[in-house]
Amino acid sequence: MKHLMVSFVLLLTVSSLSAQRDRTLFSGNNRTGFFGAPIFEYYDFGEGGDFEVASGGGGALILGDFFIGGYGLGDINLIEIIEEERANIDLGHAGLWFGATPFQQSALHPYLSVRAGWGAADIEIDDNNFSYNDRFFIISPEVGLEVNVFRWFRIAATAGYQWYNGLDDTAQFGNEIDLNNLRAGLTLRFGAFGRKRNNW
Repeated sequence: MKHLMVSFVLLLTVSSLSAQRDRTLFSGNNRTGFFGAPIFEYYDFGEGGDFEVASGGGGALILGDFFIGGYGLGDINLIEIIEEERANIDLGHAGLWFGATPFQQSALHPYLSVRAGWGAADIEIDDNNFSYNDRFFIISPEVGLEVNVFRWFRIAATAGYQWYNGLDDTAQFGNEIDLNNLRAGLTLRFGAFGRKRNNW
């Protein structure tokens, strides 16, 4: 009987210590899941102020109010005037994707993310057969609002900024074309987002 009482006390002590354990980024969350997402972006640095459109996609693991994953954007076609000549510029990049969606138990809630990646830029001027390609690093933070359409589908509308680094001035990127610019984005997230104890 004495051994049984001692074992019972030890069990209560261990349970109490476990209950008082600090919450961490990975073990303290009661929401986990994953998603895949088509991504659409809109820029205003096209010729004559016309909007240019880029498309791509990504996916991430959900850890509480945060997510971490990867993305890719391609077929970003720009037409610019370089030294009075018409130039076609193709951009594409891919990399890591981090984000946060606080208060996501509400139908409408904040959405924040940042993408950091590497890519390539190709420039061609048809009139003089000039072509050039270069590689770059890009960081794209964004902030906006997301709406929970269904439990498995969410739409985020954002505004952000893109910062390019590494493009060579010899291709006139740095002299006449400023790719660092504001952008608008639309992200459609499909997946299993997990739920907290209070269902929504």
